[in-house]
Amino acid sequence: EVNALRQRVGTLEGQLQRLQNAFSQYKKAVLFPDGRSVGEKIFKTAGSEKTFQDAQQVCTQAGGQLPSPRSAAENEALTQLATAQNKAAFLSMTDTRKEGTFIYPTGEPLVYSN
Repeated sequence: EVNALRQRVGTLEGQLQRLQNAFSQYKKAVLFPDGRSVGEKIFKTAGSEKTFQDAQQVCTQAGGQLPSPRSAAENEALTQLATAQNKAAFLSMTDTRKEGTFIYPTGEPLVYSN
């Protein structure tokens, strides 16, 4: 019984590796040319200018949200996307609760600024 379980685990590990490889290839295709990946985050642009509310809605409908850069690497990826499109970009942080105090959509205070 232990040998059968070991064999099953080996089979599952092989399947997992194939899925990870396939996902990596898929991610590269989806991100090219209008997207960037940093860690677990994926940044993608629709390539058109919208109002803040419309941009929020598009992101939500796609299962995402406006970007919230939390590191220099994430900020650089977003800068590259905006520069490549030659367009301005919205970020999700706002100061609508208290003028001049920006927070993330979760209500957390900013942990990164440049």
